[in-house]
Amino acid sequence: MPFINGRFYANPLLGRAIERARVAEADQIWSEEYSESERQGYLKQAPQPPHHQERSPQQSSDGHWVTINHRRVLLREPQQQSVQSARQQVDNEKAGSATVGDLAKVMANEIGSLSTPKNGDPKELQKAEAALANTLINNANRARPNATAPATGAASPQLAQAMRDAYTARANGGADPVLGRTFYGTSHIPPNRLSSRPIGNGRQTVYSHFGPFRDSTSRLPTYLYIYNDPGHEP
Repeated sequence: MPFINGRFYANPLLGRAIERARVAEADQIWSEEYSESERQGYLKQAPQPPHHQERSPQQSSDGHWVTINHRRVLLREPQQQSVQSARQQVDNEKAGSATVGDLAKVMANEIGSLSTPKNGDPKELQKAEAALANTLINNANRARPNATAPATGAASPQLAQAMRDAYTARANGGADPVLGRTFYGTSHIPPNRLSSRPIGNGRQTVYSHFGPFRDSTSRLPTYLYIYNDPGHEP
């Protein structure tokens, strides 16, 4: 597994693109010949120009601001092309029976209408996205995947990145936050009233839940539930 700028990346192209962008944001010079600590030591000794300051999007006519790993990063044209190429490469990777890009479209059709409610915590939606992304990856790796929403349309940048993050983390040996679960669903029923749902001749218990969220398709609050697979109780 490539070790790039002090970090492991299963996908070297994506890793280099992210690290180039991260270094450029700090007005540093990209090089894979030095470790991050060595470069930081050099920069502490190097004089900074008197006009050195953080640039705003309005001041940056030669670049484009994007979000990488939940951070705002200024990318200049070559870096933009590199990151876009790296993202496309990850989207084309196979996750079981589907590509990462297709799973992002499925996720968009499942929870794309959800958003953080007024006075809600945005991190709750991020957790829900991560949980569902890993559940979809697990399902795609089944010999016979469960039925899901279709992989049609386009995923939002946020959902597309959530799926890339989940896939990359798992490819790097990261833990599965849903521990192999493959069943999920949304409901307007709050967690204190929903502990299981019917499946076949039995019932399926709740493993975890997220929300409430605002739903553009309903006036009612919506929750995301991850269910235990039959015979896979906590």
